[in-house]
Amino acid sequence: MRGHALAPDRQDVAYFLARALLAQKKFTEALAVHRDILIKNPTVGEPEWLYGLALIAAGNRQAGMRFAYNAVFHYRVVALNKVIYLAELYAQEGAYDIMIDMFERLLTIGDFSRQATPYARLAALYAQVGQREKALQYLERAVMLDPTLQAEAEAFLSSLKANE
Repeated sequence: MRGHALAPDRQDVAYFLARALLAQKKFTEALAVHRDILIKNPTVGEPEWLYGLALIAAGNRQAGMRFAYNAVFHYRVVALNKVIYLAELYAQEGAYDIMIDMFERLLTIGDFSRQATPYARLAALYAQVGQREKALQYLERAVMLDPTLQAEAEAFLSSLKANE
């Protein structure tokens, strides 16, 4: 790609090139570009997140998930949608303990402790692993932060009682 040849140190050009290569399913080349970005920016989390996503796209799911996890929790590349995406990948692996850890850690970062979504996710996760009391605690907190969740919370409680 010509832009990358003209400006090899421009991160935005390199990201564009890597995305284009991924879209073309040129995984080896895309990973090489992402790896170069990562090497040039070892203290920045976004390249680690994107390298993780590229690894996942290339079929190296486990390594990609490790890079993405590290980006979120070591470098604090934190956005709720990133954590939810990563949690969904771990859900496909049945790794509920990692998911619980992720959302528990999320509550210690920024203003996430004032958002209902992490608490609602934790309620569902604790219910999934059979920790009903913790599920109820997190559900209560989610509803307190976002009262519009009351109807969903009641349905959730009904499903918990049905599964006793």
